[in-house]
Amino acid sequence: MDNLLSSPKTKESSNTLKLAIFGSLIGLVYIAGVFMVFSGPKVSSSAMSQFEVEEQEFKNYINRYSKSYNLDQYLERFRVFRDNLGFIRSQNSLGNTWVLGVNQFTDLTPQEFKAKYLQPKIQVPAANLQAAEIPFVGTVPAAIDWRAQGAVTPVGTEGNCSCDYAFAAVGAVEGIWKISGNTLTVLSVQEIIDCSTGFYSNIGCSGGYVDYVYQFIQMKGITSA
Repeated sequence: MDNLLSSPKTKESSNTLKLAIFGSLIGLVYIAGVFMVFSGPKVSSSAMSQFEVEEQEFKNYINRYSKSYNLDQYLERFRVFRDNLGFIRSQNSLGNTWVLGVNQFTDLTPQEFKAKYLQPKIQVPAANLQAAEIPFVGTVPAAIDWRAQGAVTPVGTEGNCSCDYAFAAVGAVEGIWKISGNTLTVLSVQEIIDCSTGFYSNIGCSGGYVDYVYQFIQMKGITSA
Protein backbone atom coordinates (compact mmCIF):
# COMPACT_ATOMS: atom_id res chain seq x y z
CA MET A 1 0.00 0.00 0.00
CA ASP A 2 2.79 2.38 0.86
CA ASN A 3 4.39 1.58 -2.46
CA LEU A 4 1.15 2.29 -4.33
CA LEU A 5 0.60 5.56 -2.49
CA SER A 6 4.18 6.72 -2.90
CA SER A 7 4.57 5.84 -6.60
CA PRO A 8 2.93 9.07 -7.92
CA LYS A 9 5.37 11.08 -5.85
CA THR A 10 8.25 9.01 -7.20
CA LYS A 11 7.03 9.59 -10.75
CA GLU A 12 6.61 13.31 -10.07
CA SER A 13 10.12 13.51 -8.61
CA SER A 14 11.48 11.69 -11.65
CA ASN A 15 9.79 14.15 -14.01
CA THR A 16 11.10 17.07 -11.99
CA LEU A 17 14.60 15.64 -12.16
CA LYS A 18 14.31 15.18 -15.93
CA LEU A 19 13.16 18.77 -16.36
CA ALA A 20 16.05 20.00 -14.25
CA ILE A 21 18.56 18.00 -16.30
CA PHE A 22 16.98 19.21 -19.56
CA GLY A 23 17.11 22.79 -18.35
CA SER A 24 20.74 22.40 -17.40
CA LEU A 25 21.56 21.01 -20.84
CA ILE A 26 19.78 23.92 -22.52
CA GLY A 27 21.81 26.28 -20.39
CA LEU A 28 25.04 24.56 -21.34
CA VAL A 29 24.14 24.68 -25.03
CA TYR A 30 23.37 28.39 -24.74
CA ILE A 31 26.64 29.07 -22.93
CA ALA A 32 28.56 27.03 -25.51
CA GLY A 33 26.87 28.96 -28.31
CA VAL A 34 27.76 32.29 -26.74
CA PHE A 35 31.33 31.11 -26.26
CA MET A 36 31.59 30.07 -29.92
CA VAL A 37 30.23 33.41 -31.10
CA PHE A 38 32.74 35.39 -29.11
CA SER A 39 35.73 33.08 -29.37
CA GLY A 40 35.27 31.36 -32.75
CA PRO A 41 36.72 32.43 -36.12
CA LYS A 42 35.49 35.82 -37.29
CA VAL A 43 36.40 38.46 -39.83
CA SER A 44 38.52 41.11 -38.18
CA SER A 45 37.67 44.77 -38.49
CA SER A 46 41.07 45.34 -40.14
CA ALA A 47 40.25 42.76 -42.84
CA MET A 48 36.90 44.39 -43.47
CA SER A 49 38.47 47.81 -43.69
CA GLN A 50 41.07 46.46 -46.14
CA PHE A 51 38.27 45.09 -48.31
CA GLU A 52 36.46 48.42 -48.20
CA VAL A 53 39.65 50.30 -49.08
CA GLU A 54 40.22 48.04 -52.08
CA GLU A 55 36.63 48.45 -53.24
CA GLN A 56 37.00 52.22 -53.04
CA GLU A 57 40.23 51.92 -55.07
CA PHE A 58 38.29 49.88 -57.61
CA LYS A 59 35.54 52.51 -57.83
CA ASN A 60 38.18 55.20 -58.36
CA TYR A 61 39.76 52.96 -61.01
CA ILE A 62 36.42 52.64 -62.82
CA ASN A 63 36.02 56.42 -62.91
CA ARG A 64 39.63 57.08 -63.93
CA TYR A 65 39.53 54.71 -66.90
CA SER A 66 35.81 55.14 -67.77
CA LYS A 67 35.04 51.45 -67.25
CA SER A 68 31.47 50.16 -67.39
CA TYR A 69 30.22 46.84 -65.97
CA ASN A 70 26.91 45.18 -65.20
CA LEU A 71 26.55 43.59 -61.76
CA ASP A 72 28.06 40.22 -62.70
CA GLN A 73 30.93 41.88 -64.54
CA TYR A 74 31.52 44.23 -61.60
CA LEU A 75 31.93 41.33 -59.18
CA GLU A 76 34.26 39.42 -61.52
CA ARG A 77 36.34 42.45 -62.49
CA PHE A 78 36.63 43.45 -58.83
CA ARG A 79 37.90 39.96 -58.00
CA VAL A 80 40.51 40.18 -60.78
CA PHE A 81 41.43 43.72 -59.72
CA ARG A 82 42.01 42.57 -56.13
CA ASP A 83 44.17 39.65 -57.32
CA ASN A 84 46.29 41.98 -59.46
CA LEU A 85 46.47 44.53 -56.65
CA GLY A 86 47.81 41.82 -54.35
CA PHE A 87 50.42 40.85 -56.94
CA ILE A 88 51.45 44.50 -57.38
CA ARG A 89 51.90 44.99 -53.64
CA SER A 90 53.75 41.70 -53.27
CA GLN A 91 56.23 42.55 -56.04
CA ASN A 92 56.76 46.10 -54.83
CA SER A 93 57.58 44.82 -51.33
CA LEU A 94 60.60 42.90 -52.69
CA GLY A 95 62.69 46.02 -53.24
CA ASN A 96 63.17 45.54 -56.97
CA THR A 97 64.72 48.21 -59.17
CA TRP A 98 61.31 48.67 -60.81
CA VAL A 99 57.88 49.44 -59.41
CA LEU A 100 54.52 48.07 -60.54
CA GLY A 101 51.37 50.18 -60.58
CA VAL A 102 47.68 50.16 -61.47
CA ASN A 103 46.81 50.93 -65.10
CA GLN A 104 43.97 50.37 -67.54
CA PHE A 105 44.77 46.65 -67.71
CA THR A 106 44.51 45.89 -63.97
CA ASP A 107 41.00 44.44 -64.34
CA LEU A 108 42.25 41.78 -66.78
CA THR A 109 43.76 38.38 -66.05
CA PRO A 110 47.10 37.57 -67.74
CA GLN A 111 45.24 35.20 -70.08
CA GLU A 112 42.70 37.87 -71.03
CA PHE A 113 45.44 40.43 -71.67
CA LYS A 114 47.38 38.00 -73.86
CA ALA A 115 44.30 37.07 -75.90
CA LYS A 116 43.23 40.68 -76.39
CA TYR A 117 46.50 42.53 -76.94
CA LEU A 118 49.27 40.11 -77.92
CA GLN A 119 49.28 39.03 -81.55
CA PRO A 120 50.74 35.72 -82.75
CA LYS A 121 54.27 36.04 -84.08
CA ILE A 122 54.47 36.49 -87.84
CA GLN A 123 57.68 35.92 -89.75
CA VAL A 124 59.03 39.13 -91.25
CA PRO A 125 62.20 38.99 -93.40
CA ALA A 126 65.15 40.19 -91.35
CA ALA A 127 66.77 43.42 -92.45
CA ASN A 128 70.11 42.89 -94.19
CA LEU A 129 72.00 45.76 -92.59
CA GLN A 130 75.55 46.11 -91.36
CA ALA A 131 76.07 47.29 -87.83
CA ALA A 132 77.55 50.78 -87.66
CA GLU A 133 80.92 51.25 -86.02
CA ILE A 134 80.67 53.13 -82.75
CA PRO A 135 83.71 55.31 -82.01
CA PHE A 136 85.25 55.30 -78.54
CA VAL A 137 84.29 58.48 -76.71
CA GLY A 138 85.95 57.88 -73.36
CA THR A 139 84.43 56.82 -70.07
CA VAL A 140 80.67 56.90 -69.76
CA PRO A 141 78.40 56.89 -66.68
CA ALA A 142 77.02 53.59 -65.46
CA ALA A 143 73.47 54.72 -66.24
CA ILE A 144 71.61 57.66 -67.77
CA ASP A 145 67.93 58.38 -67.23
CA TRP A 146 66.88 60.20 -70.38
CA ARG A 147 63.52 60.96 -68.81
CA ALA A 148 65.30 63.26 -66.40
CA GLN A 149 66.98 64.90 -69.40
CA GLY A 150 63.59 65.58 -71.02
CA ALA A 151 64.32 63.31 -73.96
CA VAL A 152 61.41 60.87 -73.61
CA THR A 153 57.87 61.47 -74.87
CA PRO A 154 54.75 60.19 -73.04
CA VAL A 155 54.07 56.46 -73.18
CA GLY A 156 51.68 55.41 -75.95
CA THR A 157 49.49 52.34 -76.29
CA GLU A 158 49.24 50.07 -79.31
CA GLY A 159 45.84 48.61 -78.42
CA ASN A 160 45.08 45.53 -80.52
CA CYS A 161 47.73 46.48 -83.11
CA SER A 162 50.99 44.52 -82.93
CA CYS A 163 53.18 47.53 -83.71
CA ASP A 164 55.72 47.58 -80.91
CA TYR A 165 58.46 47.81 -83.56
CA ALA A 166 57.04 51.18 -84.64
CA PHE A 167 56.80 52.54 -81.08
CA ALA A 168 60.36 51.39 -80.32
CA ALA A 169 61.91 52.92 -83.43
CA VAL A 170 59.97 56.19 -83.25
CA GLY A 171 60.77 56.56 -79.54
CA ALA A 172 64.48 56.19 -80.29
CA VAL A 173 64.30 58.80 -83.05
CA GLU A 174 62.40 61.21 -80.78
CA GLY A 175 65.09 60.81 -78.14
CA ILE A 176 68.07 61.31 -80.44
CA TRP A 177 66.36 64.35 -81.99
CA LYS A 178 66.14 65.94 -78.53
CA ILE A 179 69.66 64.88 -77.51
CA SER A 180 71.01 66.45 -80.70
CA GLY A 181 69.86 69.85 -79.48
CA ASN A 182 66.35 70.09 -80.88
CA THR A 183 62.96 70.48 -79.21
CA LEU A 184 61.43 67.22 -78.01
CA THR A 185 58.73 66.34 -80.54
CA VAL A 186 56.13 63.56 -80.56
CA LEU A 187 56.44 61.83 -83.94
CA SER A 188 53.79 59.87 -85.82
CA VAL A 189 53.80 56.17 -85.02
CA GLN A 190 50.67 55.85 -87.15
CA GLU A 191 52.58 56.98 -90.24
CA ILE A 192 55.08 54.17 -89.72
CA ILE A 193 52.32 51.58 -89.31
CA ASP A 194 50.48 52.72 -92.43
CA CYS A 195 53.33 53.69 -94.76
CA SER A 196 56.43 51.58 -94.02
CA THR A 197 54.93 48.51 -95.71
CA GLY A 198 55.56 47.10 -99.17
CA PHE A 199 59.11 47.99 -100.21
CA TYR A 200 60.12 48.44 -96.56
CA SER A 201 58.74 44.97 -95.67
CA ASN A 202 56.89 45.91 -92.48
CA ILE A 203 53.34 44.60 -92.30
CA GLY A 204 51.45 47.18 -90.28
CA CYS A 205 49.64 45.78 -87.26
CA SER A 206 51.01 42.31 -87.93
CA GLY A 207 54.63 43.13 -87.10
CA GLY A 208 57.82 44.62 -88.44
CA TYR A 209 61.43 45.56 -87.69
CA VAL A 210 62.91 48.74 -86.29
CA ASP A 211 65.64 48.53 -88.97
CA TYR A 212 63.01 48.93 -91.69
CA VAL A 213 61.52 51.89 -89.82
CA TYR A 214 64.92 53.61 -89.76
CA GLN A 215 65.28 52.96 -93.50
CA PHE A 216 61.86 54.47 -94.11
CA ILE A 217 62.64 57.58 -92.03
CA GLN A 218 65.99 58.04 -93.79
CA MET A 219 64.28 57.90 -97.19
CA LYS A 220 60.94 59.58 -96.50
CA GLY A 221 61.27 61.44 -93.22
CA ILE A 222 58.52 61.37 -90.57
CA THR A 223 55.80 63.80 -89.54
CA SER A 224 54.97 64.94 -86.04
CA ALA A 225 51.92 63.41 -84.37
